[in-house]
Amino acid sequence: AYDKAIQAARAGVAAEPGNACLWVVLGRTLFGMRQYAEVGEIESCFRKSLALNGCLYESADSLARLLAEQRRYDEASKLVRGIAARLPDPSPARGRRAWIRRQSGQLSEAVADLAQLLEAAPWYAWGWSLLMDGLEEDADWDRTRQLLHNIPPPMFTNTDSRLRRLWLLERAQADVTQLDEEWARLLGDFQEDVSL
Repeated sequence: AYDKAIQAARAGVAAEPGNACLWVVLGRTLFGMRQYAEVGEIESCFRKSLALNGCLYESADSLARLLAEQRRYDEASKLVRGIAARLPDPSPARGRRAWIRRQSGQLSEAVADLAQLLEAAPWYAWGWSLLMDGLEEDADWDRTRQLLHNIPPPMFTNTDSRLRRLWLLERAQADVTQLDEEWARLLGDFQEDVSL
C-alpha cells in the first residue's frame, strides 16, 4: 500500500510541521518510493528535518546518501563531517564519510579511513562490514591479511562478521593453521548454530 504510506507520511508533516522526525519519515518514505516524489522533494524533506533539529543523524545520513547518489560527494562529505562533531559517538558519521569516499572512487583511501575508524571504535559493526566489502571488491589480499589478522573483542559475538572474516582470510591465503584454529574456536563458541 505505497500510496497509503505516502499519504500517512504527508499527513504527519501536515499535522505537525515542526516535528523533525516526521520530516525524515516522509523523506525516507519518498526515498524508497521515488515515483511518488516531486522533483527535489526528498532532499527538501531531509533539509527541513535538519533545519528543525541539526543533531538528528538520521536526516543527515539519509541526505548524504542522496547527495552521493547524485555525485555531489563534497557536499555529502561536508554535511556528515559537520554533524560528526555533535554526536556523542561519531563512528556512524565517520563510517558514512568513508562510504562516500568509496562511492567517489577513492577506494584505497576509504579502506584506510575505515581501518583508522575501527582502530578507535572496534565495536562499530557496519564499519567492519564496509571494510570487508572494500577488501573483497579490491581483492587486496595483503591488506586483508594485515587488517583482519585479529578479531577485536567487541566482535566476538558477531557470528556473521567472524564467519566472513575467516572466509576472506582464506581467500587471502592466510596461514592455514591459524584459520583451522579460529574455525574450531568459532564452532566451539557457537555450538548450537547449525548453519556453522
